[in-house]
Amino acid sequence: MNICNCMYKIKKQNGFSLIEVLAAVFVLAIGMLAVVGLQTKTIITSFENRDSIIASGLAQEGVELVRNIRDNNILNNREAFSGIEGKSSCKISADVTNCDLSGNLNLHINSNNIYGATGSVVSSYTRRVNVNVISGSQPEADELRVTSIVVWKNASFPSSCSECTVSRKCSCSEAILSKWQ
Repeated sequence: MNICNCMYKIKKQNGFSLIEVLAAVFVLAIGMLAVVGLQTKTIITSFENRDSIIASGLAQEGVELVRNIRDNNILNNREAFSGIEGKSSCKISADVTNCDLSGNLNLHINSNNIYGATGSVVSSYTRRVNVNVISGSQPEADELRVTSIVVWKNASFPSSCSECTVSRKCSCSEAILSKWQ
């Protein structure tokens, strides 16, 4: 009689219950969501930093292009600030040799991936260069304040460099140019 009871003896199984497995999957899923969220934020910040660095370079380039016009004027025996003094909201790039007031201020990308006034692709950057007389009088000013402001992704231009911040999608460069003759 004792033999029959041995046949029906239940063995104890060593394993995980369904609730334990579900809890482990839930904890793992929460951890994965946190990692994905962190990676997404990192990628967005990386793109914002890239845009800011490009805009900073383009703003500095705007000042350097005005400086180049001044230097070329002097080398060609013209008045130092001929064609650039007292201009506001002008468009300037390597393929524009003066402070042009016509057209829009959008920068384009040419076939060599260089930003300029002309090119096949319109970039997300817009540059405005203001040239104001500090001392002397037009047309023969002694000093000019050159302010180059670049905005991106359709941001609006601030009224001054002090209002330019990365959160406003704006970068600014400013310099004072004088006659060096």
